[in-house]
Amino acid sequence: MSVALYTLMFLGVCFFTWRNFMKNKELAINIAERSANKYNLDLLDDTVCLRKINIKLENYKIAIYRVYSFDYNTLTSSERFRAYIVLRNGKLDEIVISEYEKADIVKENIGSEQVYPKQAINNVIKFDE
Repeated sequence: MSVALYTLMFLGVCFFTWRNFMKNKELAINIAERSANKYNLDLLDDTVCLRKINIKLENYKIAIYRVYSFDYNTLTSSERFRAYIVLRNGKLDEIVISEYEKADIVKENIGSEQVYPKQAINNVIKFDE
């Protein structure tokens, strides 16, 4: 087989994988909007974030779990809370909405939003003395 055929096969696999991810993300956004309307919540940022992907073997079949999160606040509070959507093979498996888990952007590993503590000046050790 030629290099061109391998390239086309690789691009086809990449395209269908990307399409599958986008389809699942759109489903998660739709579920987040419906659950926000159902529980009288305010969906913040109007989007979801892929948090985790698990591949498990269940009854000799592969099951792909995707965990998405979205941020919301209630009508009585101005604080930002986090909820989770679990999709199993592209179908809704579970929704976890809790008013006890606050969304804290500072603690996450997002480089552009990460806040680093300032270094103290008095912790310098001088070896010349």
